[in-house]
Amino acid sequence: MIMECHKTTEHTAYPIFYDVEPTEVRKQSGAVGKAFAKHENDEAAGKWKEVLKEAADLAGWELKNTANGHEAKFIQKVIEEISLQLRSIDFNADEKLIGMETRVKDAVSSLEIDKPQKHSRLWIDDEIKDILANDLGTKETRYIRFQLGEGNFEIVLKGLRKMKKLRFLHMSQDIMHNFGGEWKYDNVGQYFPNALQYLHWHKYPLWSLPNTFQANNLVVLKMAESKIVQLWEGGERKVLNKLKILDLSYSKLTTLDLGSSPNLEALSLRGCRDLVQLHMLNGCPNLKSINLSHSKLETIDLHSCVNLEVLHLNECNALVELHMPGKCQKLKSIDLSNSNLKTIDLHPAVNLELLHLKDCNALVELRLPNGRLKLISDNLSGSKLKTIDLHSCVNLELLHLKYCPALVELHMPGKCLNLRSLTLTNSKLRTLHIGWTPNLEDLDLNNCYDLEDLHMADKCLKLTSLNISHSKLKTVDLGLTPNLKKLDLKECKNLVQLHVPIGCLENLVYLDVSGSLGFTSFLFDERDAASSIRDESIEAGPLAELHLIAESIERCPLHPDNTLRKFQFECFYKDDPSVSGNLEKLISEGLCACTNLETLSESICGLRRLKRLKLEGYLEAPKDLDKLECLEELCFSMTNMKHLPDSICMLKHLEILQLKRYWSLEKLPEDLGRLERLKSLTLSSAKIKHLPDSICMLKHLVSLELTYCYFLEKLPEDLGQLECLEKLFLSYAKIKHLPDSICTLKRLRTLALFRCCSLKTIPKDLGKLELLVELDLSSSMIKHLPDTICMLKYLECLGLDDCKLLEKLPEDLDQLERLKWLDLGKCKLLQDIPIGICKMKWLKWLNVAGTSISCLPHDICLLKGVFISGSRDLLQSCGFTSEIQTFWKQLEQMRGICKAIGKRRKRHRVLSGN
Repeated sequence: MIMECHKTTEHTAYPIFYDVEPTEVRKQSGAVGKAFAKHENDEAAGKWKEVLKEAADLAGWELKNTANGHEAKFIQKVIEEISLQLRSIDFNADEKLIGMETRVKDAVSSLEIDKPQKHSRLWIDDEIKDILANDLGTKETRYIRFQLGEGNFEIVLKGLRKMKKLRFLHMSQDIMHNFGGEWKYDNVGQYFPNALQYLHWHKYPLWSLPNTFQANNLVVLKMAESKIVQLWEGGERKVLNKLKILDLSYSKLTTLDLGSSPNLEALSLRGCRDLVQLHMLNGCPNLKSINLSHSKLETIDLHSCVNLEVLHLNECNALVELHMPGKCQKLKSIDLSNSNLKTIDLHPAVNLELLHLKDCNALVELRLPNGRLKLISDNLSGSKLKTIDLHSCVNLELLHLKYCPALVELHMPGKCLNLRSLTLTNSKLRTLHIGWTPNLEDLDLNNCYDLEDLHMADKCLKLTSLNISHSKLKTVDLGLTPNLKKLDLKECKNLVQLHVPIGCLENLVYLDVSGSLGFTSFLFDERDAASSIRDESIEAGPLAELHLIAESIERCPLHPDNTLRKFQFECFYKDDPSVSGNLEKLISEGLCACTNLETLSESICGLRRLKRLKLEGYLEAPKDLDKLECLEELCFSMTNMKHLPDSICMLKHLEILQLKRYWSLEKLPEDLGRLERLKSLTLSSAKIKHLPDSICMLKHLVSLELTYCYFLEKLPEDLGQLECLEKLFLSYAKIKHLPDSICTLKRLRTLALFRCCSLKTIPKDLGKLELLVELDLSSSMIKHLPDTICMLKYLECLGLDDCKLLEKLPEDLDQLERLKWLDLGKCKLLQDIPIGICKMKWLKWLNVAGTSISCLPHDICLLKGVFISGSRDLLQSCGFTSEIQTFWKQLEQMRGICKAIGKRRKRHRVLSGN
């Protein structure tokens, strides 16, 4: 009506924004949006939305941006500006405006900003405190809204006496006064005005209301978290015919009599943990909402509450008896969670929509109304019900039956068109018919250990999450659920048939079939990747990975007489969720332990967009590896394969090749150099004797690790062509020398020849390896080190442990300015150490245990923070008596030094961009 008048030429509307921002009204957000959300189904709400949007675009005033939020001054300013607008109007033009100018002047003058006690509305705390403390109250005051804080409540009560016509009192305080409950009213003082219609005092500090307060006009009484033990002083009863709303939540009430409040509509006693008696509910036929949650009531009689709409009795642990009205057609929501009721009869509640019976552990019988029940949410989790009949609940949207260990029979509607979520766990159901549920999105049947049959009337096109783990299902048809995103079938040990049409798992981001289908473990988890944006320009998905572990077994449970090799598998799989077909292929191979390895290899090589492949325990490598065009990482481990297929050399994008514990491998493919992008090659093989010369063509190789290669006799002479090599690690090899070309590896940082006991010489030009950080020649047969080793200015670790033939160290060893670790342990022929070692300021660890060194340089004691490991006699001869530690303390300190050096190397790699 207002906006319609505004559209005429004779009227103008000015919006006033009180405790709300214009943008919130305009965009229907914030508090405005929340308010409308509560009434989204009301037809009138839609009209108000449009009107308020239109009004928010008009020029008006906003309280917080005017007069510093001072409401009285704000009102004065609004009236002044409106009066200016009215002065320009010809008052004779409209007879309806006769006398308006005089009225405006009267309104302005009546504000009396300097005399708040004469205002009808008080909301400024400081002004109210002053009025109450000085007993300045008047009959003019109709409305008070006040934050008491830590103020004296006695002053408040006495200050209200003169406000005879006060109708609205809203009080709250931050702190509950410990002494308040003992304070006594006098028998004649009028504390609360009898004109009060609305009384709200949060954390009211007294045990009761005064008897002098007649409250015959009271409509709303709210005293949550108060100290009230009984409503009226001395237990007196008062007739409250006008009372409609009573809220004493979280108070200290033990008993309450509502026999004299016949028009009560809303009762909230939630959290009244001492409440044991509630009388005369039958005398309140107008009650629409009741909340008695967390009370100690044992019996509740609601026979006369025929207009009841909402009933909250959750956490009433003592409740054993509930009497419902014979007719309650308006009842829409009931919460009886955690009650001790054995029987619940809801036959009269034909329009019930929400039912919560969670953890009603004593419940053995539930009676629901006949007919087309409007129930949309039903939570019966934790009950002892054996049978639940929901055939009339055709409007169900949510059904939760978590942990129902006694449930053996569930009757669902033939059609449940609105059902979106069904949770049924830990039941004893053997058969479940969910009927026609076209809008079902989530079905959770976890831990239904006896479930043998699951029937769906038709396809569930909206079902995205299905959990039937730990069931006895033998067959599952995923063709009925083509849009699944999450599927959990773990520990379905009886599952022998899984119907998986191609493409039905293309939306899947999580799959767990561990303990099912012949897999000891199978996990596919791509939930994080599914939430990210995929770059279509990338050939392979960001997390396409397969890790498959094969374990040989003696007998196939399904085909005990089959002669094929029998395996069980552990599988970890990641892939781009948009790729279809891959999961179906993998799952189909795990259905039986009599696995045809050739067929399995074909399935693996058919996995599109695979980036990482790890196969453990395989007898032979897949032949068609070249089909994995996007493969970047390939790892074989714990296998007796004797050779690799030549197709491996056609993997153009391969960057990492790991052949770990590949004990029977005799040779590598001759064309290995065709792997142009290879950056890391790791090989553990006891039988390999030589490396193909083509390995020197790997221009991008950064790391070459050859461990436990017991028969490897030499390295390719052209190894220096590996211009990007940073790490060369050999262990237990039979090599006698290193190729001279190794000295041209300008980027080499680590050269470790661990336990290469046949190694006798190293290149003289080793000092050309300018970036070398670690050099390990442990257990070699070298007699001396080349002098050029002193040119390695970045060297931090030098390991010469157990070099039994080493006789002498270079005299200029002190040129290794950054050396932190020098291990000379068990170098039995080494008799002395260069005096220049005393100049190594960075040295942290020196091991001379097991050597023939009888004396250390005298100035070595000047080195700060160095840890020396040697015999007690040697250390005592150098004056280190007080510093000698036990072996375990030495070991602990050595570990600390290793950790510090490791961090230093990692930081160096980061700074260098590698």
